[in-house]
Amino acid sequence: MRKFLLLSLLALFCCGMTAEAQRIVPKYKKKKEVREYDLGMTDRRWTVTFGGSYNMALGGFDRIRYVDRDDVIRYDREPSLSGGSVHLGAGYKFTDNLTVGAEAGMLFQYNDYALPFYATATYYYGEPKGNFRHRWFNYVNLGPQFYFSGNTKTGAMAGVGGGVRVIVSGSLKMDLQLGYQINMHRPDICDTGKYDLPAAGVRYKEYTHVLQVGINFIIF
Repeated sequence: MRKFLLLSLLALFCCGMTAEAQRIVPKYKKKKEVREYDLGMTDRRWTVTFGGSYNMALGGFDRIRYVDRDDVIRYDREPSLSGGSVHLGAGYKFTDNLTVGAEAGMLFQYNDYALPFYATATYYYGEPKGNFRHRWFNYVNLGPQFYFSGNTKTGAMAGVGGGVRVIVSGSLKMDLQLGYQINMHRPDICDTGKYDLPAAGVRYKEYTHVLQVGINFIIF
């Protein structure tokens, strides 16, 4: 009986010591791996993108200038509510934050199709590498537009906006952007019929204000 009691006390003592050791000795958790994302593609200076946009016209106005009279008439115009564009671009990274390049593509709008070719500059904020999967930026575009119809002269466009670059999965990166763009369209003056002024003395331009929502995929 005494042996049984001694063995029981010894077993309880050992269990108590084991529990105390488990309580005192900390359990080390595996540290969470911190990944670093290369949003600026620091291993190369050149970059190529492909993307598109949906364009919603906010309004427009026409401007008519009579050269002989030195007179200008301007009036508002109802906007077209739909349009879009696709484009291919290439840029050079002068710094980790500033990329300058050119883009060309196809513009679809209510008054004519056009081939825009414009210079673009984009400024990215923050470091090119970090623990975040996104990076904010602002951009500006400026250049001519070549219309397809035979009765239209070369136009122009200008745009400003901002957006965010995100890493979707693996090496797939894309730029989501929102901006304002103005398009200038110069159709030829109709010279049929009898008018007080010759068509050669009239300068006619159409302007359209556009809200642009776009996406660019980073090819490399």
